[in-house]
Amino acid sequence: MNFKKIPTDNPYSLVLKSFIHDQSLSPNCRWLLIYVSTFEEGLDTEEIFDHVKNHLSREEFEKVIKEAQDLGFFAPQEVTHE
Repeated sequence: MNFKKIPTDNPYSLVLKSFIHDQSLSPNCRWLLIYVSTFEEGLDTEEIFDHVKNHLSREEFEKVIKEAQDLGFFAPQEVTHE
């Protein structure tokens, strides 16, 4: 599964305060969505997990990914190896 962001020339990310204060998201999910939005290139879950493995167990990480998918922020994608 990959997560993609539309590339821009702007080195900054804009995050609405309403998103940051959205209580329907767990703090870990909110953080993950903000974190992923800072990357211009597509990321796969293993790359993201490598960044968070000191803070979240694999089980906690998968729960956060599922939460983001259930809320429609991420869509699972098959990874094709060329």
